[in-house]
Amino acid sequence: MEDKKESATYLGFFKENTLLILIPAFTVSLSAYFYQLQQPPIFHKSILMEMEYNQEDVLKKITLADEAVTLLRTSQVQQELGISKDLKVTTVKNGPLAINLDVSGRDEAKINTDLDKLAIYSKERFPLKNVGVSVESIKKTSEFIYATGGLMAGLLIGIFFSLIKTYFKKY
Repeated sequence: MEDKKESATYLGFFKENTLLILIPAFTVSLSAYFYQLQQPPIFHKSILMEMEYNQEDVLKKITLADEAVTLLRTSQVQQELGISKDLKVTTVKNGPLAINLDVSGRDEAKINTDLDKLAIYSKERFPLKNVGVSVESIKKTSEFIYATGGLMAGLLIGIFFSLIKTYFKKY
């Protein structure tokens, strides 16, 4: 008997405050959805480079690859090359002699020119060669994720205001 009364209380609360809960939920959900629609995608481009080597100087080239990665990661080199501060530049060593140059950001033209600057700088300073084709991708967060997150946030806001309304109504 006690359980039915408690559940009836909860159901009564939700019936009484349905609009106060649902209006913020749908408003925030739609706002998040349209906000995400207006966001530009993030472009990403990378180039894989490899040290040129002979069997006699492999250890020297491995050390040189470490030095190249360290140098290309510094903000001083990126400023010297005029790399845009809006872009994210990542340099990773993929193997003993392989270096991956990654650039990502919202402006595709800047990404292409700045990645070319990095590649040319790398080849001038170190005995590097391009391996394979550069990889390009476009990344955009799903509108569904934003809408769902907005719906959850809106439900919480609606329930919070419903609880405040009920509190002031009863006390």
